[in-house]
Amino acid sequence: MDAARRQLPLSEDIGLPLPVFEGVPDTEDMLVDGPASPSQNLPQINRGARISVFASPPTAWEPTNGPIPSLNAQYGAFYNITTSFADDNFGGGFFRNAHDFVINNSTFISQIIHAGSSVFHILSVKRMAGAEVNSAARDPAPRCHPETRKTTRDHISKWLLRAPGNHWRMLWLLGPAGTGKSALAQTIAEEMIIQGRLGAALFLSRSNHNDDPDCVFPTLAHQLARRLPAYKHIISRRLADDPTILEKNRRAQFKDLIIEPFHFLMTQRPETLPEPLLIIIDGLDECNSADAQCDFLDMINDHVRTVPMFPLLWLICSRPEWHFTYLFTDPDFPATCKRENLRVDDEEAQQDVVRVLHEKFAHISHRYQHQLDPAWPPQSALRSIAAIAKGMFAVSETIIRFVGDEVAGNPSGRLQVCLKYLDGFTSLSEMHPLHALDLLYREIMARIPADILQTTRRILGLELLYGTTYFGAVIQANLLQLSQEAYYNSLKHLASVLWIPPPSHSTSLSMVRIKFYHASFGDFLRDPRRSREYAVDEAAVHLDVVVNSLQWNSIEPRLLPRHLTWKPSFASFAHLDLIIFTNQQGLIACTNLKGDDVQKVKHILADYCFEFVSFIDKHATTFIPWLFSVDPSLVHVELGRKAVSPVGHGKHTFIKTNATEYEYLSRLVHILPDGSTRLIVCLGPRRKVTRVSISFYFKA
Repeated sequence: MDAARRQLPLSEDIGLPLPVFEGVPDTEDMLVDGPASPSQNLPQINRGARISVFASPPTAWEPTNGPIPSLNAQYGAFYNITTSFADDNFGGGFFRNAHDFVINNSTFISQIIHAGSSVFHILSVKRMAGAEVNSAARDPAPRCHPETRKTTRDHISKWLLRAPGNHWRMLWLLGPAGTGKSALAQTIAEEMIIQGRLGAALFLSRSNHNDDPDCVFPTLAHQLARRLPAYKHIISRRLADDPTILEKNRRAQFKDLIIEPFHFLMTQRPETLPEPLLIIIDGLDECNSADAQCDFLDMINDHVRTVPMFPLLWLICSRPEWHFTYLFTDPDFPATCKRENLRVDDEEAQQDVVRVLHEKFAHISHRYQHQLDPAWPPQSALRSIAAIAKGMFAVSETIIRFVGDEVAGNPSGRLQVCLKYLDGFTSLSEMHPLHALDLLYREIMARIPADILQTTRRILGLELLYGTTYFGAVIQANLLQLSQEAYYNSLKHLASVLWIPPPSHSTSLSMVRIKFYHASFGDFLRDPRRSREYAVDEAAVHLDVVVNSLQWNSIEPRLLPRHLTWKPSFASFAHLDLIIFTNQQGLIACTNLKGDDVQKVKHILADYCFEFVSFIDKHATTFIPWLFSVDPSLVHVELGRKAVSPVGHGKHTFIKTNATEYEYLSRLVHILPDGSTRLIVCLGPRRKVTRVSISFYFKA
């Protein structure tokens, strides 16, 4: 067969391959840069041959088995290819069954590339092995149950079906950790393989060390080259002409490996792309650089915005990380990118979890039918698990794996362990049912820089132990004396497990607070055996609240706004919520102190002025007995039927109470009520001129 029977057209702008030779026995397509005689047939070439370039004819050939065939012998330069099995760098099809031959050519041949394997060899240097849709390293890969996430899957399917005339060429699937994004991506990828429309699918994972942003486009190109022979020819030539492509920055790789080759196919070879191909990048947030994550989104979004018609569609799956916030607020972004959000509290998701639990437990029951009661598992057990999991698939899947563990082979016993653990009636042991979930949470916490981890733990502890309706982000930050920047900087790495109110909510940030997507993360933080170095120190949180509340309560209320560390636009009102918290929760927090922490606060109170403390409602009936137990000299109680003025200058507060509380307060100093309707309490050291008096009264 004529060796140069077919030649692809040249394209100077993207560097299309020069002559492509076909029909060579025992070889795959070969690209040759330079003149070639169409009348010559290429010889067979041994697998593993070594290429040697000589400036002049060599004195000897190795091996010398007869005459050496040549191409274009009329040209002067000699290129010797000798057989050698020591070099495995060329272990592809081009060198299969090769024998001695010489290529003579007057023009220097810059590269000889066998498109059948060299392009894959070159790209494999930066290919993320194990990150493909059907990789053994991911087996068993997570998949959607056929009856779950139907609404989201329907939206994605419609997006793909309308693709030819759809102005959205990019779909961004967002969801907190554990909501099943990877399962959705895997399911969509497998469906697209069946339809012949999957271009490439990349599943990033830090735990599997597939997180290098510089390997993203080479990995996609490797998959695309296996999918499309025409694309393989193009990038083979590009890599031959410019071997430094893989050393270039990501934007250059995006252009050279993805955009320009597909632009050529779209304009010159449209028959190779009858329908747009889908490229999936799952776990974008798993990339080891936040800047790179944003860079990928910017590159893809810029292209789909400026080039509305193109043969590639993009499905990006990620957690709603904090560094993506700027895109959420970009008014132009929705016009070029369709967004789908997965929610933990979604009713459909919760129903899906119940459906999966029933089916998976039925499978376990069938597998162990010889040792389980036919009625196993109890429906009450499934309801308990579903109530804990809500719409978070990671929780339900973790429990299913724990109960159905084949090594343990005891599903009934493990289910009981799981239920006791979820009810808080068992100690942590090696049979911890949520161990896999803990690994996920620890991996997320590990991303927090060491220099801000302590501040992050303070905020998380504050929300876990003192989160209330009127204790929003601004109040939390000011209580801990953090600036707006410090507050957000401490939380931004937790956007996959926390809802963090954006600064755009500034008018309501005094009440809008951070929110745990799932209660399991809070449970994880409160159990030091599970969270270890990331655990919330509850004793430290109580002390933090007490000390900071006392500091804020020592400032005259009208002067508070000037002392705020985070001054929002509504600063004239923010301090009022701070006063409410410090005078309610701040006082009650004292009763939670223990051991040395009590002594630390006692030292502060020994010289503390209560003048600006506002005792609200019945919080005083909790705080005053505690204060008396710590230092009786700070509490002065007397009976009275009339309000009396405090010693020196100060203020007087009236608090209505019931007879039981009234009697308890009076007994603190061994004073019986004796029919009195008012109990007067003065707080503060006697040596202080300014004291505060409180009258507790009740109707007999």
